[in-house]
Amino acid sequence: MDMITGKILKLNGWPDGKIIGLAKKAAEELMKTEANREFVLTRLEEVRKNPGAFLADLNMAELARECIRLGNTHALAEHTLLSSNLYRAEYFDAKFGEQNIDTWFPHMFGFLRPLLKNRRPVLIPDFPVISTREEERSVPSDGKWANLDECWKTYLSWLRDEMQMPELDPTSASRAARKAMLANMRSHPIQYFKKYWRALFQPSAYRFLWTRFFGVGK
Repeated sequence: MDMITGKILKLNGWPDGKIIGLAKKAAEELMKTEANREFVLTRLEEVRKNPGAFLADLNMAELARECIRLGNTHALAEHTLLSSNLYRAEYFDAKFGEQNIDTWFPHMFGFLRPLLKNRRPVLIPDFPVISTREEERSVPSDGKWANLDECWKTYLSWLRDEMQMPELDPTSASRAARKAMLANMRSHPIQYFKKYWRALFQPSAYRFLWTRFFGVGK
């Protein structure tokens, strides 16, 4: 049976340090059930590129955590939820975030203002980045439909003024969501009704739909 040595790992781009030992340990566990060396190396590479996906794997978790610790910021952003993103304390204004907690985006308020105040770089892409989930959220179990469109508008309006970006349209997120909703209704009307028929008995659903279709810019 072929062994995965530190030399082999280095030849495959793994850096020196603690991570080599953890990769060898993970390889040994994989070799117990898979004798193909190329398969094992491919799996290790998958862990390195997307460690967040292996945090629940008992044999890969320790290696995955070390990959993240070494600065795989893409993995952090991909793995964490909005409520558990990690920020440096000196660049997070918790008080300002709490003041905007009803907007659903207090974390964005909390870390953007300190970054700008301390002249830290904030990168804005010069291409559209709005995307919608393939499957829309289900009917709220408590019957309360949040006014997401107003939350988006409040946050984006603040961002436009804070960053002095007059070209930023605060209604862009709502318009994209409305377009996606209409497309879903037209292409799958029966499935859409089956999924949301309970909303007919929820008063806040009517307010949500009115705002989505008539309360934001066209």
